[in-house]
Amino acid sequence: MKKILTLVLLAPLFFSCKEEAKQTKQIAEVVETDNKEDYYGIWMGDLKPVYDAHNDSLFVPQKKITLKINRIVGDVVYGHSIIDGIQRPLRGKMTNKDGDTVLFTLDEPGTLDNDGRYELELLKGSFMEGQHVLFKESASTTQVKTLRLSHRQFVYNPNFMLSDEVELVDWDNPKTEKVAYDMDESDEASANGDSIPAIVNDTIDDEEYIEIEEYYRTASDQVFKINGSTTKLKEEDLKNLRKLDLEIIRNSIFARHGLAFKTPTVRSFFEASYWYVPISDDVNKELTALEKQNIVLLKRLEEYAEDHYDSFGR
Repeated sequence: MKKILTLVLLAPLFFSCKEEAKQTKQIAEVVETDNKEDYYGIWMGDLKPVYDAHNDSLFVPQKKITLKINRIVGDVVYGHSIIDGIQRPLRGKMTNKDGDTVLFTLDEPGTLDNDGRYELELLKGSFMEGQHVLFKESASTTQVKTLRLSHRQFVYNPNFMLSDEVELVDWDNPKTEKVAYDMDESDEASANGDSIPAIVNDTIDDEEYIEIEEYYRTASDQVFKINGSTTKLKEEDLKNLRKLDLEIIRNSIFARHGLAFKTPTVRSFFEASYWYVPISDDVNKELTALEKQNIVLLKRLEEYAEDHYDSFGR
């Protein structure tokens, strides 16, 4: 009887402690979620080289960067970075600097030459900024780069189209031709103030010299009108398009899904579009049946299409 009485008296205390522990856990989970919800997701911006006295002759282009924070467990952070279409996993730690500022130290694996450590400060509800330091020194780039990132949202919208402000020129892959000029024509052009390309070969004789001119692939305005994500494309509508037209229309499908392009030319076309947010190096599982069908057709026509080249006096 005494044992039963003891159990009866302890039961409320047991359930009270259990309920208190449950509530404490729930509160902790809420606090943890509240603390981290502003950190998750996509952060985009520019990666800028920092030069020192030893590489004053080095030129390193500014690049776009996407940094995505996927998960935070305790103070351990998991994510990935995307630069030049190359996706690298990230792992590191998060620490509180003060009430409004959080520090992130995130490491890439270190297996590639451009891998390094991100040291970033996040002002809650605002931007993230800091630096990226290479693990290994490189003769082709700077050891340190700075970055300032803004929080972005990825949205798939099949109606997104290439920005009409983009230059439809493939500046990265010119073809060159030797052109013979008459000296009299050159003198006349100079007298009229016209631009004369630099002479790259010696004069052949008194009447003629040879120059190297560059020509660039160009696309037509059809890339602003044809949408492979909303319309079933037909061969008769595409067969007269330029090769670059077909490439842009096909890659527009992938861009809408956030594919990180490795090809500089393709990247440059879409980085000018406000809606383009590169989030992954593989989006094939996200493609719709219509998009897959159109991609097959576009790829087949690209094999036989021809390019159109223009000279821009560059």
